[in-house]
Amino acid sequence: MAGTATGTAAAAGLAAGRRVDFTPLVWLVNSAILAVLVVAPLAILVYTAFQSSGGFTFGNFVEAFGQAIYQGPVFNSFVYATSVGILSVLLGAPMAWLTGRTDMPGKGFVRTLSIASFVTPSFLGATAYVILAGPNAGLINVLYRALTGSDQPLFNIFSMAGLVYVTSLYTFPVVFIMTGAALTATPADMEDAARIAGAGRWSVMRTITLPLAMPAIIGAFILTFLEAMVLFGAPAMLAIPARFHVMTTQVWAFFHYPPQVEVAAAYAMPLLLVAAVLLWIQRRIMGRRTYTTVGGRAAAAPPVRLGGWRWVAFGGCALVLLCSIGLPYFALLRAALAKAWGLGWTLQNLTLRNFSYVIFEFDPTRSAIINTLELATVTATLGAALMGAIAYVAQRRLLRGSRLLGFLATAPIAIPGIVLSIGLFKAYSRPPLLLYGTIWILFVAYLTKYLPIAYTACNAALATVHADLEDAARVLGANRLVAFKDVTVPLFGVGLISAWLLVFLPSLRELSASILLFTSQSRVVSVVIYTLYEEGLWESVSALGILLLGITLVLVAIAQRFLGQRFLQI
Repeated sequence: MAGTATGTAAAAGLAAGRRVDFTPLVWLVNSAILAVLVVAPLAILVYTAFQSSGGFTFGNFVEAFGQAIYQGPVFNSFVYATSVGILSVLLGAPMAWLTGRTDMPGKGFVRTLSIASFVTPSFLGATAYVILAGPNAGLINVLYRALTGSDQPLFNIFSMAGLVYVTSLYTFPVVFIMTGAALTATPADMEDAARIAGAGRWSVMRTITLPLAMPAIIGAFILTFLEAMVLFGAPAMLAIPARFHVMTTQVWAFFHYPPQVEVAAAYAMPLLLVAAVLLWIQRRIMGRRTYTTVGGRAAAAPPVRLGGWRWVAFGGCALVLLCSIGLPYFALLRAALAKAWGLGWTLQNLTLRNFSYVIFEFDPTRSAIINTLELATVTATLGAALMGAIAYVAQRRLLRGSRLLGFLATAPIAIPGIVLSIGLFKAYSRPPLLLYGTIWILFVAYLTKYLPIAYTACNAALATVHADLEDAARVLGANRLVAFKDVTVPLFGVGLISAWLLVFLPSLRELSASILLFTSQSRVVSVVIYTLYEEGLWESVSALGILLLGITLVLVAIAQRFLGQRFLQI
C-alpha cells in the first residue's frame, strides 16, 4: 500500500509538472536579474565618467589625470601591486612545492594556517602591524629600542615597504593554493623519466616541475596583482598616514565634501580596464594548461627527500605563518584584552570590557553586527540560488545566449569593489530606485561583487551531474524545472553549500564597496572597524577584529570538516 501511495504521489507531481510549465519564465527572470545586476552599474559608471552639466565631456578625465597630485597615486598603485605580486609568488610558490612535493614535516599545519591567512582580512592585518611596528609605540620597535638603546625604530609600518609587506602576507595564499592545485594535477611521468635519465632532484624541479606549474604561478601573480590594485583597507590604514595615496584611496578621497562623483568615475576607469585585461590574460594562460595521461590514472609523484634540510624548510614556512598569523593574532588579542594596549602585559591591565563594550554598549557596533550577519546570510543564500540556476541554464544551453549568461556571471570579477560602488551610487541614489541610505544598496553591491565566486562553484559542481539523470525524469513526465528541483539540485547540493560559504565568508569582511555606500543606518562591521581605527580606539578595534576572525575561522573549520578542501576549489 505504501508503495502504491508513493507512486500515486509521484504521478500527481509529474502530472502537475505537465499541466503548468513555468520553466522558461523562471530561466528568463533569473537571466534578467543577472543582466540588471551586472550591466546597469557598469553602463551608468561609464556614462557618469563622461557626464557634465553641459552634456558629454572629457573634462572629467582632464580633471582626474591632468594634475600631478592625482598622477602620483597611479604610479604608486602599479609599484605597490607589482611588488605585492612578486613577493606573494616568492612566498607562496616555494611553500606549495614544499608541502606538495617533498617530505617536509608539518605539511598539514602549513596548509591549515595558510588557509587561515587566506580568510584573514588584510585591514585587520594592517591594524595588528600598527600595534606591532608603529614607529613610536609599536611593540617590536619598543623592544628594539630597549635592547639597543637606539632612538630610531627598527621598522616603520607607515611606508610603501610596510604596505607591501602586510598585503603580501594575506595574498600569498592565493599563489599557495593555485600552485598547489597545479602540482597535484601534474602527472609524475615526466619527472620519473627525468630521474631515470639521471637528472638530480633540483634539476627535475627546475626543468620539469617548475615549467609545468608556471601557468598557475603566472595566473596567481596576476590575481595577487589585481587584489593589491583594488584593495582599500590596508592602503587606507597604512598609506594615508604615510602621506601618499594609491588609486583606491584617491577614489575614496574624491567623495569627501564636496563630492566629485563624475571625476571619481573617470579616475576609476583605468582600474576597470586593467582588471579586465589582466583577467582575460589570466584566463588565456590557465586555459592553455592541459595534462593528459595515457594508459590509466597518473601516479602521484614520490616526495623529494630533503634530508637535513627538512626542518630548515619547515622553519621557513613557519616563519612566514608566524608573520601572517602568529604575531598579528597575538597583537590583536593582546590589545583586545588590555585596558590600554601601550601599558604592557600585566594583570592590572587585563580586562574583558572591550568585548562587552563593542557587543553590548557601542550602538554602531551592535547594529553593524546585525547588518553584517543579515547581509552575509541573504547575499550568500540568494547568490547561491541565483547562480545555481544560471549555471544550469548556461551549462545545459537552455536559452539562446547561454554563453553570454556565463560571461555576465563572471564579469563582476573584473570590477573592483570601489569602482562598482560608484556605479551603484549613481544608479540607486535617486528615484525610481532610491536605495542609497539603506542596507539594500549594500546587498546589491555584495551580490554583484560575489556572483563570479558563486557561479564558479556551482558550475564546477554541476559538471559532475550527468544530463541523463534529468532526461530520465523528463521521460516520466516532469518538466525541466521539476527535474532540476527534484533531481539536479540534490545531486549538486555540495556545490551549492560551497557557493554559499564562499559568498558568506568574504561578505563578513567586505570593505572596498561598503566604504562609499554606507550611511549611519547601514554600517557593517568592516566599516565600524575602520571608523574606530581612524579614531585611535585600538582596544575596541582589536576586540571587534577578534570577534570577526573568530566567526570566520569557526565557519572555515566547519567547512573543512564536512567539505574538505572542496570549498576552496573555485
